[in-house]
Amino acid sequence: MAVVQDLPKFKQPELPKFQIRTPHSGLEMTVQSMTIADEEQLKTSAVSSERIVSMLNQITYNCILPKEAPYDTFEKFESVCSMMDRTTILYGILIASYGDEQTFSTTCKNCRKSYEVKGSLSKNISMNMYSGKAPLVQETREVELPVSKYRAVIGLPTLRDERFYAAIKGVPQDVLRKADSYLIVKKLIRPGYTMDKSTGEEISKDYMIDNIIEIYSNMQSMCPQDRKAINKVWLEEFGVYKVDVVIPSKCPQCDTVNDTYVDFVHELFRLSE
Repeated sequence: MAVVQDLPKFKQPELPKFQIRTPHSGLEMTVQSMTIADEEQLKTSAVSSERIVSMLNQITYNCILPKEAPYDTFEKFESVCSMMDRTTILYGILIASYGDEQTFSTTCKNCRKSYEVKGSLSKNISMNMYSGKAPLVQETREVELPVSKYRAVIGLPTLRDERFYAAIKGVPQDVLRKADSYLIVKKLIRPGYTMDKSTGEEISKDYMIDNIIEIYSNMQSMCPQDRKAINKVWLEEFGVYKVDVVIPSKCPQCDTVNDTYVDFVHELFRLSE
């Protein structure tokens, strides 16, 4: 009679992990390396902007462990994280997946020659975190526009805002590529008036615009000074809180010192190829 032997038991290999803190929502997370299945997804050709955004958000969420409040579901994750928060999470995922030391291609600002530079992501990072009581993704600011006299309510686009915008059919690709220029505007308040039927007098009555298509349509007819006013306040109030990785190097051709700004989304797709 044959002896039945126990089959060998194996432990699931543990993926590398990295801890991060998001600059806008203030979330402390542990992220793990992507799997090869995640990497294979990045290699597929996405046919639409919505597909690219959805895939990027899903892969980012897959790498977060444990998934707990306020991001215990994918829908909640998209609602509480800004686009810069995702960028910061991707920074951790890149290190966990491919290591801290990476090789980057850069172009000299002086002689325009291209060369490669090797650098550490973690040793060349600069972080400015929002320290308010409530997450910055919940904050808004109101700006009075100098020419149109509209009032713009501005804030941080969430991942949900970005995906919703990318899903709008009929919006040209060049507009989608500039999505964050319009997504920072949560509402436009258009000054108007109505007539008092009894006295015939004009009564002030504002019109609220909170649909992204209407916001885009109205902003297209504004004076550039209005958009500059929006961008100025947004950069002062929201744009300073971010995470940057800048790799310094010296050009081997002319000895000029150059800075390479690392785009984490670009690097994710590049390294997965």
